[in-house]
Amino acid sequence: MRRAMNFLSRLPLRMVGIGTAVLATIVVFTISTSGQPPDQRSEDSDVLRLDPALDRLVPTGAKVEKVAGNLQRGEGPLWIRNGGYLLLSDLNEIMKWSPTDGLSEFRHRTFEGPAPAGIRVGTNGLTLDRQGRVVAVEHGDRRVVRFEKNGKITVLADQYMGRRFNSPNDLVIKRNGDVYFTDPAYLAQSAPTVPEFRQELEVTGVYRVTTTGNVQ
Repeated sequence: MRRAMNFLSRLPLRMVGIGTAVLATIVVFTISTSGQPPDQRSEDSDVLRLDPALDRLVPTGAKVEKVAGNLQRGEGPLWIRNGGYLLLSDLNEIMKWSPTDGLSEFRHRTFEGPAPAGIRVGTNGLTLDRQGRVVAVEHGDRRVVRFEKNGKITVLADQYMGRRFNSPNDLVIKRNGDVYFTDPAYLAQSAPTVPEFRQELEVTGVYRVTTTGNVQ
């Protein structure tokens, strides 16, 4: 566990912030070598290493360890280096996991409106800005937001050319503070009979929100 936590703490924050799916189980490092040819395995690790460059990020001998399960649909893991804990998005909550306290709820019901059961309407991708604030994309509210340290929410973007986004999904922040995010049509496809989730943009694109608030 300690070596795995060291691995996470060494990753660039914005790299961790990209909304990588972790399905319904939280693992510390999720690469399996089951069924792989012996010459492709590390002698002292269960991590499949196809490129020596991986050694700069993942310690030799790193092991796979399940730390929590029974989530509905966990995605968007974000390691908070200074706090020593992991955040991730579930269907309509942001969950927190730490080595000492295990799994707990970090933010309850990020989407307040009605929605069909089993549909992701809360956050997905999570990341940190250079001030250490959590920036997230939200499916149900169809927007990009920042959680201020006082608990308030700042909306960074929720429309393009007068039309609401589809269902912002993953994001990353450039060093200059610009936010880049993807906008697939998952929400409208998952709940086609819900008028509130009707698709307004014809494209499923990648957008940038500048530090001055311009959406491109």
